[in-house]
Amino acid sequence: MSKVGQNKEFLRDAFKGFDLNGDGKISVKEFKVVMKRANRSLTPQQLEEMIQKADLDNSGKIDFDEFCKMMS
Repeated sequence: MSKVGQNKEFLRDAFKGFDLNGDGKISVKEFKVVMKRANRSLTPQQLEEMIQKADLDNSGKIDFDEFCKMMS
């Protein structure tokens, strides 16, 4: 597998770790749960800012493509 393919696979696995309900999108609630599990305490404002920066289509959720851009 190419390095790009491996990276995409890694990102897909990471995305699945955030997409707790498996709907293909990361909600603010899911993001908050995962950050809490990782002992990353963020204020509600910090969470909102991270979601807003990543949410390029303004849907209120982060899809896989947006997640990849956020992680790069």
